[in-house]
Amino acid sequence: SPAAADLFAGEKERKTMDALLMTPVNRSTLLSAKFFTIVSIATIIGLVTLAVLAVEIYFFTDNLKSGLAFGDDFWLIMVLALIINLVYAMFCASILMMTSIVAKTVKEANSYASPIMMLTMFPAFFTTSVGVNELGLYHFVIPILNIFSSYKELLYGVVNFEHILITVLSNLAVVFVLFMISRVMFLKEKWVMN
Repeated sequence: SPAAADLFAGEKERKTMDALLMTPVNRSTLLSAKFFTIVSIATIIGLVTLAVLAVEIYFFTDNLKSGLAFGDDFWLIMVLALIINLVYAMFCASILMMTSIVAKTVKEANSYASPIMMLTMFPAFFTTSVGVNELGLYHFVIPILNIFSSYKELLYGVVNFEHILITVLSNLAVVFVLFMISRVMFLKEKWVMN
């Protein structure tokens, strides 16, 4: 969130966006570079979070460690968790990018992004009351809810490639739409200049 706010609203606030737009770089290329910067930072944070979780489970718990015996699928589950992490990072980056383009200052961008990002956590609560065998197809079609549903399956050692594919494709479709909206906004002077 701080990186996204600084890359758009921060540059408007510091008046460096004007100089950046005068460079011979296409606006779409500039927007894509900023998007992938946010995605990279979010992915690294997700990797660190997964690593800390794995260390905590392995070294500081006994019952949970014995309950999470992934067996031969351990590396497959880790790779799939990283792919889902990347998709979630892209989803969050697209939302944060839009809020930052709309905002005029970093503080304003953060105040727009905070409630939206808190809303993305509510689907996690819906999956806590549902067992792994009770997850239906709609759990994997609805964006964000499908991220948490897929993580739940992976946590229990269930590898369902159909669910993973539906999760990735539905979230990427939403990311594409949000990115296109951001692109249209970024091409208009009204949203880019302060």
